[in-house]
Amino acid sequence: MSSRFYLKVQQIEQICTFELSWGQGQQLAAKLAFPATLRSLYQTWQTTYHNFYSSNTRARPGNMGVGVLPPTDWRARLVQAEAALLAEFYYWLSSAELLLIRSTIAKAAQTSEARSVDLFLTCEPLELARLPWEAWEIGVEFGTTKPIRIARTPMNRLDSPKPQSHSRRMRVLAILGDETGLDFKNEREAIATLSPEVHFVGWQAGKSTTH
Repeated sequence: MSSRFYLKVQQIEQICTFELSWGQGQQLAAKLAFPATLRSLYQTWQTTYHNFYSSNTRARPGNMGVGVLPPTDWRARLVQAEAALLAEFYYWLSSAELLLIRSTIAKAAQTSEARSVDLFLTCEPLELARLPWEAWEIGVEFGTTKPIRIARTPMNRLDSPKPQSHSRRMRVLAILGDETGLDFKNEREAIATLSPEVHFVGWQAGKSTTH
């Protein structure tokens, strides 16, 4: 059995509203200022990300000669930009204004009945939705050991949900990123626990990854 929570986050000018709902109509609401530093760090990470994947030096290191400046290490800059973004994002979400929301979700994960907690997240506008919400480790500060899974949902839904057939196998597509110099061991192990049939496809020179 899993517990289900629904969190709607909306930004109006410099204020974000958090509305949590669950169970039989229970609700919690909070307001939190959106930090300008978070927006700046996201833009820095985005620029560095594009530079890393568009840089020819990433795949084709040139010859180092006299008087030639060394190429920019975009991989190191990307790691630094990501760490700075996540640190500021975690700091923002750990604000006292969200303590009751965090503790309510974490408490559900500590009950003996729940095997996991599903948090369905809706964000608006798009700039807010682009933040790494899936990396939000809500239960860490409360010592929660059971998983709290975060899934995105659209703000507006006009179609009716279709009944799911339990006879069909689950299919999951996970895109980890460029394997050049990056270690995805932990991510691969986590994905492998979802199903006994997991196929990893990586880029190799001269080989097609189309199946």
